Amino acid sequence: MIWGLAHKETHENSVFREQILNSCKHIAGPSVISAVCRSDDYAIEAPTAKSTVEILVVLKDFQPRLMSYVRVIDGRNVVFFAVGDWILERDVDRGFLGEALASMLLFPYTALLNEVYLQKQEVALKRRLILELLENLVLSYPELSHQMRVKPEYFMYEVMLSRVRVFPPMAYGTASFLCGEANSAKVGSVLQGYLEALVQLQKGGVINFADNYVVLSDAFISASKNPAVRFTNTIKNAPRALFTSLFGVFPQLLNFLSQRRIPPAAQLPFAEQRSSLPLPNSAVEKRARLRPQLCRPS
Repeated sequence: MIWGLAHKETHENSVFREQILNSCKHIAGPSVISAVCRSDDYAIEAPTAKSTVEILVVLKDFQPRLMSYVRVIDGRNVVFFAVGDWILERDVDRGFLGEALASMLLFPYTALLNEVYLQKQEVALKRRLILELLENLVLSYPELSHQMRVKPEYFMYEVMLSRVRVFPPMAYGTASFLCGEANSAKVGSVLQGYLEALVQLQKGGVINFADNYVVLSDAFISASKNPAVRFTNTIKNAPRALFTSLFGVFPQLLNFLSQRRIPPAAQLPFAEQRSSLPLPNSAVEKRARLRPQLCRPS
């Protein structure tokens, strides 16, 4: 059973929320909205009134496929990433855009519309990323593969750290999210998606559980030792770095301009750009603090 994957909306300003949804309807036009979610603020510091809000709008049969829009709502810059469901699902399934769009589901988010769809995509994405990490562990430590024990938290930390490597500006936000005691509930909600994905992998015969540790199956270890697996996983880093950087820079730039008190760009209904803006990803300052004894031989 899937539960607690999306951070529940508790203090969301209802007026602000309605304005966001109305803007999503304006963006969608004749297209049907499949789902809408908002990236949560997860740094230690409380979000400021000028911080940029990021919204992912998933649309069915969206012909432009991928568009970005900027609007000022209640004095805050709001970036809308409108994407066709076909594009998002392939980003989840095979990293079509290096998970630049789907990566919003790897961090705390608030589902504004169709939470069930978002949870399904979240677990599917985390399941694929766990498989990649397990394959890399087998290739890196072939002699230890059968004795290896992996804590479930490892997958969450490692995925976030991998986003930091390709987009370092997110290091501070991710570190504060993972290390801040105030974020324990949000960390738990993010981890829950990985736990659900691990249960699916157990049912598929990929892993087993032993004393709350993940143990790799013999069949999976044998299949992962193919050199082609390493090559396939390695080439995924190029689009991941490219699209993550492209999609991450724009919101960061808006935050910088707002903090510098530069007036927002004209209060037009929408200022839009074609296809190349993304979501922020993650990072961590001290790897040792986040990954204590992640793997150990039995």
